[in-house]
Amino acid sequence: MTRAKRYLILPIDGIRISDSTTPVAENAKTLLSTLQLTPKKVAATRKLAKGLDATVRSASRAIRGVSAAEVSAELGPSIEVIKSLHEDGVKLVAASEEVLAALRQENPGIRIIEEKFCHPTLAPRVPLPPRPAKPVGVRAAAANTTIVVEVLRGDTMKPVKGADVYAFRTSKDAFKKSTNASGKAKFTFAAAVPKLKNLYVYHEESGVWGYFKANVKVSQGRVQAILAPLNLATEDTLRFFHKAGALTDGTGVRVGVIDSGADLNHPDLVSVIEGGANCVPGSTRTANDFGPDGAHGTHVAGTIAARGTAPTGVRGIAPGAKLRIYRVFEDGNAGSGSSFAVIDAIDRAITDNCDIINLSLGFDPGVTDDAISDALLKARKHGILPVAAAGNDGRLPVGFPGSDSNCLAVSAIGRKGYFPKTSTDALDVVAPFGTDPLNFVAGFSNVGADLDAAGSGVAVVSTFPDGYGPMSGTSMASPAVAGMAARLLAANQAVLAMPRDTARSDAIRKLVMDACKSLGLGILFEGAGLPK
Repeated sequence: MTRAKRYLILPIDGIRISDSTTPVAENAKTLLSTLQLTPKKVAATRKLAKGLDATVRSASRAIRGVSAAEVSAELGPSIEVIKSLHEDGVKLVAASEEVLAALRQENPGIRIIEEKFCHPTLAPRVPLPPRPAKPVGVRAAAANTTIVVEVLRGDTMKPVKGADVYAFRTSKDAFKKSTNASGKAKFTFAAAVPKLKNLYVYHEESGVWGYFKANVKVSQGRVQAILAPLNLATEDTLRFFHKAGALTDGTGVRVGVIDSGADLNHPDLVSVIEGGANCVPGSTRTANDFGPDGAHGTHVAGTIAARGTAPTGVRGIAPGAKLRIYRVFEDGNAGSGSSFAVIDAIDRAITDNCDIINLSLGFDPGVTDDAISDALLKARKHGILPVAAAGNDGRLPVGFPGSDSNCLAVSAIGRKGYFPKTSTDALDVVAPFGTDPLNFVAGFSNVGADLDAAGSGVAVVSTFPDGYGPMSGTSMASPAVAGMAARLLAANQAVLAMPRDTARSDAIRKLVMDACKSLGLGILFEGAGLPK
């Protein structure tokens, strides 16, 4: 017998019965309206589940010779409703496969899709080589070399706690450690180490860059990694490629940010965030708590609409726009973005009359989700343009949801000379290069025929929960283009005033496409080009 998993139960098409383009059977309507989270209807659910259990147990005994008690113990709770998207909409449930099979047989007008999980589309970190397996009965060799890597801020020389340090003695002998309160990470190698082949430092500390250096000399078992300070007075790739907006750019436009939450009290964002929701199913936070988990969502929000002024703040692409923040990632778990949460967020963006939604998230290569596709189609039918990251799988085809035909998929470009040589961003500089040889498509960026446009995605400086910091990824390129879409839409009142239907979302998309200029990188790497 299988263990309980989580699944989405929804109409045969669309995310609500009211969305269906085909007649919905009465039993499917009854089921979706019964599976609710009110005390009265939970009791009805249990009654329904009890009957299903009896059917399953009878079949199990007849086919497998398993006792009813054994089947009951394996099944556990028949159906647990985790979260419901409206009475006639998609449900997230925990149930055994046997119970779901019985549900499907009795209700041909429903779909049952296993819950999937997405992650923010940040630039990937350097991969560690696999550790060789120790032969059985053989003792590991005693480590005879210890190296302490000390990570310090370049502006204050204070230690950086919680930074992830990757130390490579050779390409096949490497370890990852996190720095302690003193900013130190201790490594042990089973061989002498006069120098490290490569040293990488990743972090979410505001005000400083990441770190990379090759052929690092080890002196008396110690290495210092000094993180270059951030200078907000210096132009970064975002402002070079797209130019920061005037404070009125984007006025009248609402952008939904489906991400990890955002800092509601950041001085550059406090006046542009007008609301949102915590969409994480089963979250310990309240439904109105859409504050940040990490820097990702705050960075994305700032790229779109931050209202700061250098050298003490940053300016986004469309500072006049308003943001709705929809949190879909659980605390401390970047890979926890439930497909239900994404659907919930898109549905809320529709209800909140967003004009554009930004999805700086993606699923593992090859993974798609029909329910999310239905939600994206619904958004387009309500006059909303979804903008999505292409993915960071190193030249693989555009990932989902960016590959969905209802999204505008964005690759990440960068420019040489706009980040320190000791920054990890230097690793992203690979061919192809543009007509201007300083421009390039980031080495991590997904590409291909599903690509629509390119955005600044390397060494983008934006808002952090406690300040400002750089990030790279198609996660950064997507809000750059979403911000441009907001700026272009605000400048075209005729499109902004159109009825909220597919013609409107098509018109917004055309505004972006018409604004794209090729950088000479090729259509499979930049789509129609860079909107500016």
